[in-house]
Amino acid sequence: MDDTIIIEKNQVCIARDGTKLYCDIYRPHDDGKYPILIKRLLDGKDSCHYHYLDLQTLVLAGYIVLIQDVRGRYKSEGSFYPLHNEQDDGYDTIEWAASLPFSNGKIGMYGEGYSGFTQLAAASANPPHLQAVFPIQTFTKLNEITHDNGIFKLEQSVNWALLLSKNEITRINSNHDTKRDLLFHWQAYTDNITQFYSYRPMMKLPVFKMLHAGNYFYSFIQEGRSSLDVNKTIPSFFVSGWYDVFLQSTLKAFQDASAETNTPHTLLIGPWAHNQFTNIVGERSFGHAASIDSLNQEISFTNLHLRWFDRWLKEHENGIEEEAPIYLFVMGINKWRKEKQWPPDQTESLTLFFHHSDNGRHLSLEEARSFQDELSYDPNKPVPTHGGSLIFEPIIGPRDQRIIQTRNDVLVYKSHELEHPIEVIGAATLNVEIEIDVSTSDLTAKLLDICPDGTSYNLCDGIIELHHHGGAKMIQLKLPPTANQFKKGHRIGIELSASNFPQYTPNSNTGEDRLVTKDVVKAKLMFTSSNEHKATLSLPIAKNPLM
Repeated sequence: MDDTIIIEKNQVCIARDGTKLYCDIYRPHDDGKYPILIKRLLDGKDSCHYHYLDLQTLVLAGYIVLIQDVRGRYKSEGSFYPLHNEQDDGYDTIEWAASLPFSNGKIGMYGEGYSGFTQLAAASANPPHLQAVFPIQTFTKLNEITHDNGIFKLEQSVNWALLLSKNEITRINSNHDTKRDLLFHWQAYTDNITQFYSYRPMMKLPVFKMLHAGNYFYSFIQEGRSSLDVNKTIPSFFVSGWYDVFLQSTLKAFQDASAETNTPHTLLIGPWAHNQFTNIVGERSFGHAASIDSLNQEISFTNLHLRWFDRWLKEHENGIEEEAPIYLFVMGINKWRKEKQWPPDQTESLTLFFHHSDNGRHLSLEEARSFQDELSYDPNKPVPTHGGSLIFEPIIGPRDQRIIQTRNDVLVYKSHELEHPIEVIGAATLNVEIEIDVSTSDLTAKLLDICPDGTSYNLCDGIIELHHHGGAKMIQLKLPPTANQFKKGHRIGIELSASNFPQYTPNSNTGEDRLVTKDVVKAKLMFTSSNEHKATLSLPIAKNPLM
């Protein structure tokens, strides 16, 4: 095989209903037969970026790479409906690719985000020639994109709908001047998108109807709950990041795939945000071990793909299935740890009690005396999102939260300086008794790693809707998982508020649908810790912390 790569543009795969799906094919310059790696995507094969995977290396390693626009996007015919058609179209693409004259009949799939979903969708149909998949930062149902704990992900949904609408404009049956005018407005809306986050009622946001793309946004609001049956018999390599918006979705897909099966499945979670596989995330540097060019100073992301596909598409006995099935990056100490299952079995629960007195707000191993604490919330002045698990906002990942903690509608509880390291692996759980003076409101919480100099990094955050019950009610808020070693001298912190905007649509506090109503009222949240109901933070602690 020489170093020449043949590129065949706009090859046609005809789906079972006659729709033409267009592909670009990259293959070695010879007459041999090779396994094919397929990526099906929605943001355009002609502008496909290979920021984490070297396509040329894949081809020169003896693979054919096939990049396809999914139905209704860019070159491909038909209409695009998010998550629909990907099972049948994926199956048809795989079986068509397997029949090509230069194919050896073995197919793999790879890709991130929506491309990850197309892999799981195709695999759920059990195509005979699909041998392995490599889904990265993905999901299995629509509401994993648009909702969290039943609450609308405002920033993510508005931006994604607007992003999808640009290609829709180019595809509508209108004259050139009309399309040019719509694209001009699309650019103006995109440049000023933050102005739309506060629009009320959100359900009547006129932007998408004006751009002839209202179906996307309004379908997102409906919170579709139907989910894929994740294939358990096709080897799968799942990848996510502690600041990835689809962390919990990817974890659940891995767990579903791993249930009751002897088929090898692997999970790798780095410190990354969505589509950002760098060793610097937000305001934290996680060292060279977190770089996808040299994971743990050993292997690049591209070579990791090659090892996986070499094993299942070329039957190379490279031993990858004998290695640990789970690799987790532990922030703070910035090292990788290996596990046999998720959640890890080698953890124990550490319970910290909330304290509030004239000496301030604290977390402690000692049980607290009874106390009350109050939190105010004005929907017209929500707490701004500052970092975290986002896709489109420029300020993502771990950020110093002190700029947020100066507000009078934010409470922070923190431990004393740690006398020894504590390594948290898994999901923290907040248990607290709350009374609200309105019909509904929200509680948001962030787990914090507070450095000796006071820098307060967010590790994960969650949200839950509260309902008026005529008195205080004990609630439990389980935060997304994380892996972080709190070093000696650091503090464990928890930040509480009633909003996180624009990550989530603010609660109107009226009891009406927050996406439908224009009306809002102010709210007070009263936290109570009593002898009967202690306010606690439970943390899963590694029994064998990294050194």
